[in-house]
Amino acid sequence: MANNHPHILKGQSISKNFGGLQALLGVNFEVEDGMIFAIIGPNGAGKTTLFNLISGFDRDYSGEFIFEDFSLSQFPPHDITLRGIARTFQNVRLFKNLSALENVAVGCHGWAAPIYTRAIFGLKSTRREEHTIKAYASEMLDFVGLADKRNSEVESLSLGEQKLLEIARALAAKPKLLLLDEPGAGLNDREMDNLEEIIFKNKKSGISQIIVEHNMKFIMKISDEIMVLNFGTKIALGPPEIIANNESVIEVYLGKEEDLVRTE
Repeated sequence: MANNHPHILKGQSISKNFGGLQALLGVNFEVEDGMIFAIIGPNGAGKTTLFNLISGFDRDYSGEFIFEDFSLSQFPPHDITLRGIARTFQNVRLFKNLSALENVAVGCHGWAAPIYTRAIFGLKSTRREEHTIKAYASEMLDFVGLADKRNSEVESLSLGEQKLLEIARALAAKPKLLLLDEPGAGLNDREMDNLEEIIFKNKKSGISQIIVEHNMKFIMKISDEIMVLNFGTKIALGPPEIIANNESVIEVYLGKEEDLVRTE
């Protein structure tokens, strides 16, 4: 893991309006390199909006995101992906006419771009390199526990399997920072255990991760640091044990205090 950038991502005074609605207001945060950083809050708190801004899907905001040494505001989504940020979506966005393997192969488009360029000119090395892409896509499917679904059509997969497939596609981009939007939604207990393993393996390999998730017990178990949003405003930031004992967070978001106890 590279340590040239102690903070892989900084959000500085991030604000976003939708007409008269203040979706985010002056949000500041820092994600350390290799960290599992969670964002929690009720529906409408601004969590997915923040993901859309980071990933460049929405570029109409004030403030600044610094990714390593670069301001993200100057880059469109494709270039942000090329620089090392990949994401999943709250509602899965897969190519339903493609197989699981083909979906993951699409995620290789950034680092594999020279291969497709050579393909245009009909160079002989293309077939070997296409095999490299398929092999890497297969590796990512195995990584998320979907090796036996490589040739399956997307529509034949359960919602939980589609969630894991989208993670595999994001990982195929070889990101430095992975944004996971509600990755646990629709997953059964076995798939949640698998998701936990995936997240910790990502951390071990040096991938920084920002996770939006409503499963509080899961978040308390896996996170290094948690940011709490309420109506677009940051009301708390800290490690799980601090958040679990923050009375404002308990009262406004999470209900019973026992739901916040971190499981080691």
